[in-house]
This record gives sequence, C-alpha cells and structure tokens, in this order.
Amino acid sequence: TPTDATGAFRFVGLAEGRRLLEKAVDLYRSNGGHRLSYPTPQDPAVACLSLLATTCWEMGDLAAGIRCSEEAVAVARRLNRPFDLAYAHCFAASFELLRHRPLAAHHHAETAVEISREHGYGVWLIAGTMHLAMAMGATGRVEEATAMLTATLEAWRSGGAELNRSYYIVGLAN
Repeated sequence: TPTDATGAFRFVGLAEGRRLLEKAVDLYRSNGGHRLSYPTPQDPAVACLSLLATTCWEMGDLAAGIRCSEEAVAVARRLNRPFDLAYAHCFAASFELLRHRPLAAHHHAETAVEISREHGYGVWLIAGTMHLAMAMGATGRVEEATAMLTATLEAWRSGGAELNRSYYIVGLAN
C-alpha cells in the first residue's frame, strides 16, 4: 500500500493501483527480479501479477486480466517455488470464479490444494479449498460444496483470518 509524505498509508483507486502494480512488475523485469532473494517466501512478480489480473478485470480489461493471471502461473512455474505456485493457482481460481468459469477455477483450486497439502501451506490449503467448494457449487454439487465451504470457512475464521471472509461467504449464497 502506498504511503504519503508522513509514512501513513493512503488508499488508492483502481487506476492508481493498476499503475502501481504494473510499475512493480516492470521494475521486477528490468532488474532481473527472478534472480534476487526476498525476505518472504513470496515472489513479488507472482503476487503483483495475481493482484493485477483481478484489478484489470474490475476495470473492464478482461484481456489484460487473463494475460496477468496466466503470466503469474507461468512465472511461478519457472521459479519452481511451490509457495509461489500455490499462491498463483489460488488467485487464478478466484479470478476464474469472478469470470463465472467454474471448471477453470476448479482446476486451479485443486492444484493449489494439492501443492499446499504437500508442502504444509495452511493458508493456501484453506483458501484453495474454499475456492474449490465455490467452483463445485457453481457446477451443481451444491450440498457437497456447502458442507466443504462451511467447514473450511470456520477453520479460516478460527485461525484468525478475516481477509476475504465476505467473499467466501458469498460462495455459500451461490
């Protein structure tokens, strides 16, 4: 989140957010960001591209959103870092759900869940499972999806996570 002159966080609109995410990706590319080490297990380009996909979609630029989502997964594959791959697939599942493409969302969510189980990524396991449940519900497996989403949402909440909770609750309504 950008800060003002005093260091306080300021909120930006979609256009400014998109500009800043694109700038971050450009800086990453122009400085060989894939070769650098980061203090977190998350690659900045994977994160920015994943967020940029939804931002572009929200602004009505579907083609750019698709490109960013696909590139986030591709970068994560090239880096060969399971954390980034789970992250990219989880966000790709969300992006596909927003586009009302539950079969594509199901694929990405299953991939995120599989990687997360194998490597012990609790947050991505729960988020991926919730995306999987939402995709299942959208393809007619309502009872199974509702049970899965209800249980997983409770695990999300009991773990202290509130981020995107309303998004997942909407998944129960679909």
